[in-house]
Amino acid sequence: FFGGDLNRLATGEVDFAVLPFPPPDRQFDFERLFVEDFLVVVPRKHPLTQKAAATIGDIAAFPLATLPPKSAIWGTLAVAFAREGLAFKPAFQALNVLSVLAMVHAGLGITLLPRIMMPLINMEALRAVPVCNADLVRHVGIVTAHGRAVQPAAAALMRICRSELHKKGQAAKR
Repeated sequence: FFGGDLNRLATGEVDFAVLPFPPPDRQFDFERLFVEDFLVVVPRKHPLTQKAAATIGDIAAFPLATLPPKSAIWGTLAVAFAREGLAFKPAFQALNVLSVLAMVHAGLGITLLPRIMMPLINMEALRAVPVCNADLVRHVGIVTAHGRAVQPAAAALMRICRSELHKKGQAAKR
């Protein structure tokens, strides 16, 4: 998952990556594009649909399905649970979001996903509930290797990313 992207940046195999977190060390530069929150996705008749918003404590009371530990989503969720003094122990893991959603659809558990994914999901049998009282967000941005020049084609693509996000109103407030 995300570790490979940073390795490719470090070796110069790629000029930049769009990642959902600032890199952990100074060999990379991070330009935030936008910040997004997470929603809890549940079956249509799940008890959490009766709430205007769910807390991490509410969510922890149900079996959780998520992506594996090497995913950026796992890390974000683990930190949010730890801030609330709760252990992050998903009942189910899958390598892709479609499998996680299939588990939720089957009633095996619930999941937390970034808001940007919602338009891509068939929500006919599911519901998305906002999460409250938690700093459950991810910072999505362009990551480059510190001090390394970006090739012209990569710089052009980076400009397109910024421009398109600005048009859609998702650009980070600077």
